[in-house]
Amino acid sequence: MDPGVQPPLVRRYLAPIVTVLFIGMVLSTALTYVHTRSSVESMALAQMSQTLWFIDRELTEKAEDIKASAAVWSQEEVFLLALRESYLGRSAREAASRRMEDRVRLHGYSRAFVATADGNVIASSDPRAVGNVYVGDRAYFRRVMEGEVILESLEAGKYTGRPVVVAAAPLAAKDKAPEGLLILVTDVAPLGSEILDGVRIGRSGGAVFLDRDGKLLAAPSWRREREFNRVYGVSVELRSAPPGHVARYEGVWGRRLCMGQVNASTGWLLVGVVDENEFLRPAENLATMNGLIAAGVLALVGIALAMLRRAVAGLRASEDRYRVLAETTPVGIVGFDAHGDTRYMNQRAREILGLPLEGAPGDAWTRALRDREGQPLDPDALPVRLALTDGRAVQDQALSYESPGGERRLLAMSAAPVAGSGLAASGAVAALVDVTERLRLQEMMIQTEKMISVGGLAAGMAHEINNPLASILQALQVVRRRLEPGLAANEQQAGRSGIDLAALAVYLRERGVNEFLDAINEAGVRAARIVSNMLGFARKSAGEYGECRLSDLLDRTVELAGGDYDLRKQYDFKRIEIVRDYSAQPVTARCQPMEIEQVFFNILRNAAQAFRDRPNEGEGPRITLRTREENGMAVAEIEDNGPGMPEEIRKRVFEPFYTTKGVGTGTGLGLSVAYFIVSENHRGSITVESTPGKGALFRVKLPSATA
Repeated sequence: MDPGVQPPLVRRYLAPIVTVLFIGMVLSTALTYVHTRSSVESMALAQMSQTLWFIDRELTEKAEDIKASAAVWSQEEVFLLALRESYLGRSAREAASRRMEDRVRLHGYSRAFVATADGNVIASSDPRAVGNVYVGDRAYFRRVMEGEVILESLEAGKYTGRPVVVAAAPLAAKDKAPEGLLILVTDVAPLGSEILDGVRIGRSGGAVFLDRDGKLLAAPSWRREREFNRVYGVSVELRSAPPGHVARYEGVWGRRLCMGQVNASTGWLLVGVVDENEFLRPAENLATMNGLIAAGVLALVGIALAMLRRAVAGLRASEDRYRVLAETTPVGIVGFDAHGDTRYMNQRAREILGLPLEGAPGDAWTRALRDREGQPLDPDALPVRLALTDGRAVQDQALSYESPGGERRLLAMSAAPVAGSGLAASGAVAALVDVTERLRLQEMMIQTEKMISVGGLAAGMAHEINNPLASILQALQVVRRRLEPGLAANEQQAGRSGIDLAALAVYLRERGVNEFLDAINEAGVRAARIVSNMLGFARKSAGEYGECRLSDLLDRTVELAGGDYDLRKQYDFKRIEIVRDYSAQPVTARCQPMEIEQVFFNILRNAAQAFRDRPNEGEGPRITLRTREENGMAVAEIEDNGPGMPEEIRKRVFEPFYTTKGVGTGTGLGLSVAYFIVSENHRGSITVESTPGKGALFRVKLPSATA
């Protein structure tokens, strides 16, 4: 055919195909833009909702902390004594002022006052307020003097004229009417900055506090000039709208999306604000990119169709090139005939299967294939058989394979039939990929994410528990202090109440009340230690790192396990045979020895537990210890001949709180802590290999000290 004459295929179908592709690309780009815009907006709103929830929680905690502090402080004797008109009262006022000054500075409050029943301030963290501030006209004053502890936000404080949060508690002797009140004051501006400065939504978005009239109370210090000045215009709409409602307004710097939430403790409106254009820009960029890709695809399709005739003419040369490609590809390729017998195998496939590089491959390797859990597999369920019998391609079937050298690997096998002259396939081609290392890395990444989450959860729980725990211990100290004979204030109050403190002390001792108080204190201290341990789980180790021989660490751990009471009593650890197969050359790692010994101890304890619960018939319990250097890593292996574990358990052994032991026997934290120590604190890896009935092998890799 003359090259200048257009082939009929190109002449008849090129234009229609290009036209259809062009329309399809335009529709695809438009739909992608609409979908992306909707998705991005939904994500922005979800981020705002989550941010408002976080701010609401932080503000509520701050407010409740102020209120709780006022309630606790008001129980202290010095503040009540400060109300007395006597020499002792004047001394108490000076002491109360100093104490309030120290505590205000320590806790980050703005001011603290002690006021009499007529509303006059007689003691303060700021001496200038004494005699110059009157609180008797405040709405909260009457409620506090009736015995109520209150928290209230005010548009203007007496002292500064700026918005404040006030917590007030009555000062009263036991079973007596209030004689005055203690007031804690926090300015809204620094309180808001403390919470809002750490909140960013996008590059310029953030959050603000508005009062009940829509006035701006607090905003982040990093905001641009006049960034949130017009948000008041939607305050009424946001206050009356249901949760999740979105409002829009034209800000100084462009159009803004906002969402609001009312804080129950202060009555303030919390508003999250984002730049609408900023959040929709990814959708526009994606649409532009899709348009460019569409144009490129159309150009490529046109070129491909125009070169179709030339491609067909070069088919034979292409066949030779593909033969070379099959031999050099990193994927194993195997060819089968119509009966499923192996006819061709490239070099990579032989390497994956551990077969000789020369000679006929044979079919014995197909009989060594198992399912992913290592169980026998029906030959008709192999991808090649399915491709030949069903005439369809099978993609990425996970298989287990044990090479002639005894090495267990995980393979991903795909197969597709080769069309013959009739309806039946003339053969099949299979692709083999060794995914052993890839799956191991995936499991490590998943496990690392879980451990980070648990660390964050532990830190959060410890933070939440610390505050009430501190209040319990402080209250216990106050109770003991007020029952102690010999203190002037206790003796005076006891005298007025007609109580002999010495006799009361005898009663408390004889009735065991002191033991109860000791038990409360002991429980509180124990809870504090638990909180400290939880925080330690979330922090990185601060121990000394040095060069350690893995064989020495293993030997010390075995010695510790032999002397451990629980392992002797419950698992009879000394009856287990220990086989040491250490490298002839010293294997040293840079590590924290105490932590790595804990890792080895947890693994040994797991092995002992497995021997006790499911003893291995026919041979005694045995644990083999090995060390070696491998690719710049110091490797320690702990292998037992116990019952092993199925794949579903093996994949989860490092998950926190996952255990197969009975209630009260295990916590499910031993191996997860070991995983955290190795992967997070030492930048190493810990893996486990196991087959039911064949024991388990734990492999710990640490950075080598000689690398």
